[in-house]
Amino acid sequence: MSGSAPLPTLESSLQTARQFVAAGQMRQALAELSSQLLNPELEMPDQTTLYKWLDSLAGKVIYSGEHHLVTQPHIVQPNETLTSLAEAWRVPPELIYNLNRERIANPFELAAGTELKKVSGPFRAELDVNRQLLTLYLDELYAGRFRCVSLSANLPAGVWKIENKVENKHPAGQFLLQTKHPEVSLHGQPADGAPVGCCFAQDDAKDLFWILSVGSEIKVIR
Repeated sequence: MSGSAPLPTLESSLQTARQFVAAGQMRQALAELSSQLLNPELEMPDQTTLYKWLDSLAGKVIYSGEHHLVTQPHIVQPNETLTSLAEAWRVPPELIYNLNRERIANPFELAAGTELKKVSGPFRAELDVNRQLLTLYLDELYAGRFRCVSLSANLPAGVWKIENKVENKHPAGQFLLQTKHPEVSLHGQPADGAPVGCCFAQDDAKDLFWILSVGSEIKVIR
């Protein structure tokens, strides 16, 4: 039985991505370049080029109000709320609001007939302990990266699911994302004491809190 087909070179993927962008197919361009994250042969200059493209495309495809993930907008139905949509789409309500801020007049009462950008989750995270880098994905798509300020020394390898979210007033730090393993947690810098798990700058922790949901996976790689 033959193995998987080899990845194209970065230059080949960039050429394909440029063609997708020229055709207005931004999601396809992001998917094409996301696969290059599996390329073990990329040198540092190539990695810099790749991430520049990925960050730009993820910002447009996932985090802008443009409809690149799903070509048709979601039409708000009577009695739908940010909370009910978040549960159906498996993303935090804050993410839906941030993506559709210009379309939502009142976040506490959505107007029926409003057209919203739809993002179906959940997002997942890969935490590379050696690089102290957390990378987000939405299905096969690259969805951003966050540098850890500090990491617990005994962070275990494996896949864990977020079980709980605590925004404020927790000793570990604000914007806390917890799993069943006490060492596998994501959060902002605590006011005092040594943080447990993975600690991020406060703005990064806030972004992660508004992107990852209960049920999102965190894969720890050592």
